[in-house]
Amino acid sequence: MKNLILIFILFSIVNLNAQSSWQEIISTKVPDSVRISSDLFQAAKMYEIDRKAALQKLPSALYSSHEDKLILNITTGPNADIEVDKKYLQNLGIHVDRVYKNSAEVHIGIENLLMVAAKLEPPYVLRSYACNTSDNEGPGLTNISTYNAAGKRGQGIKVGIIDVGFVGLTASVNAGFAPAVTTRFNYTPTNFEVGTTPHGVGCLEMVFDYAPQATYYLYKVDSDADMGAVMTQAEADGVQIIGRSSTFFNQGWADGSGTINASVKDATDAGMIWLNGSGNFNGEHYENSWFDNDGDDVFNFTSTDERVNFVIPQTNANLGNRVSVTMQWTGLPSASNDYDIEIYNTNTNALIASGNSSTDFESLSLTNFTGANLPAYAIIRKMGTLNRPFEFFIRGIVGNIEYFNDGSTATPANSLEDRAITVGVVNQQNYNQDNPALEPFCSRGPTNGGRIVPDIAAMDGCTALSYPNSFLGASAGGPNVMGFLAAFWGEHSYLTQDELLEIVFKLASNYNDWGDPGMDNSYGHGGIYLPSYKPNTRFIYKALNNVNSDQDGPFIDMSQADDLVDQNSNLYFLGETFNSSTSGSTVVDKPNVYRSVQKNSYIKQ
Repeated sequence: MKNLILIFILFSIVNLNAQSSWQEIISTKVPDSVRISSDLFQAAKMYEIDRKAALQKLPSALYSSHEDKLILNITTGPNADIEVDKKYLQNLGIHVDRVYKNSAEVHIGIENLLMVAAKLEPPYVLRSYACNTSDNEGPGLTNISTYNAAGKRGQGIKVGIIDVGFVGLTASVNAGFAPAVTTRFNYTPTNFEVGTTPHGVGCLEMVFDYAPQATYYLYKVDSDADMGAVMTQAEADGVQIIGRSSTFFNQGWADGSGTINASVKDATDAGMIWLNGSGNFNGEHYENSWFDNDGDDVFNFTSTDERVNFVIPQTNANLGNRVSVTMQWTGLPSASNDYDIEIYNTNTNALIASGNSSTDFESLSLTNFTGANLPAYAIIRKMGTLNRPFEFFIRGIVGNIEYFNDGSTATPANSLEDRAITVGVVNQQNYNQDNPALEPFCSRGPTNGGRIVPDIAAMDGCTALSYPNSFLGASAGGPNVMGFLAAFWGEHSYLTQDELLEIVFKLASNYNDWGDPGMDNSYGHGGIYLPSYKPNTRFIYKALNNVNSDQDGPFIDMSQADDLVDQNSNLYFLGETFNSSTSGSTVVDKPNVYRSVQKNSYIKQ
């Protein structure tokens, strides 16, 4: 008994020492000379005191590892044109798995983090992987089921899906929810179906609902740097539609910045259409210009309030749920351009977490093992001399943060590429309503550069074997549109990528222009929808200015269509104004059906 008591007392002393040491660590500013994100710095310092406690700060749900080494990024900053020098990193003794533009995937043991970071010279920074992967009703709701019933099921279209997890793929294939044949590429150190999430399988199941006869390519990744190899392979595979339903943070303030947006540009430059969800962070985002009316270098959310309150849910050790916090601002982090974010327990005013790097944007995670929801608050502290606009996300909380605003999308919703499509979501149970509510968690625009996003809306909450309680979240939106495009494009293969997207956008705005009239920051052009399948369908859309059209179109007016199409065609007007014909001239002389843009109607027969 005495031995047991002694062991318990010693354990308690160690635990108390670890707790007090953690308080000291999170209160310490990361030195300028150690080029590392604050979450990694803090875990590495904790490792010097208590190895088990340190590893709990880097949960496997958020920090991947292989052979006792963390899989991390070394970046040169948000400008993808400043490329990583692989040989430089290798000469420092760093294991470099892959390099792509401004990002390198590196494998480093937690015990070596500080040593590596101290060797790095500007602009290199060692950081964690700030990505968020949010965890067959669609064809009927979008009317693509009429295409499927006519045998139009994505034949001839190549689809690529990028994800960190394909757990349960074999079970989905065996149950008929996923294609029996896929071409797979694995850029991770683990087997293809090994991991913690079925997210990629859920995305595949959504696309397969619409386009069961498309050709599928699957790419498993675990870092930003993998994206370069993926795009090279996808281009070689001839992929036409590609998507990744993940959101990335701290990639840089400006639209189009960062490694992920560089890979999106690679895809669209190669002729691919890129799809992604808008994100699930409405109510969890705040951005503003610096405001400090009392001059204490702490941001004022109002003239009298320097705190933003929120609630941390109980952490389930089995689920590994945690609150994730990221923060970025304009310009490059430096001693003069530096913000910290600090998290406090509301009940005790004790500091419980901090993002206090000197050379990187801020990223950290929070746990709560108190057995009850924990009220907390954050403050933003200016550590440099510059006053710069900033934004932060506090994700995975109970409800919303006290002060939040629009602009809750992140990368790659802020891509500058016209063929990169961001999708918002409406629950499938509400999709047929005249003006359905956007999912309350769905991220809204605009981007930091003022661009309207999303581009279009689709549905979530659809049935999936991989998600028995339905596939909820913006992650479902991108795959629903991918499948929709594949089935439609397979029938209308004469359309270019840009013509395809413009017609789909126009149909969405004509049929389901939800929210504010015209394109808006909730639904984009509107909800995806097609007129019922008719054989020999073609489109008249003057805005595309296809003056040299062949017999397939799209056509600029009725006269051009009548001259070129075969008789008994179905010709859809897409809402343009047409010039009056010369008196006495023949406009149409073939037995075709000219249909309006309203559901189940026509103009002249």
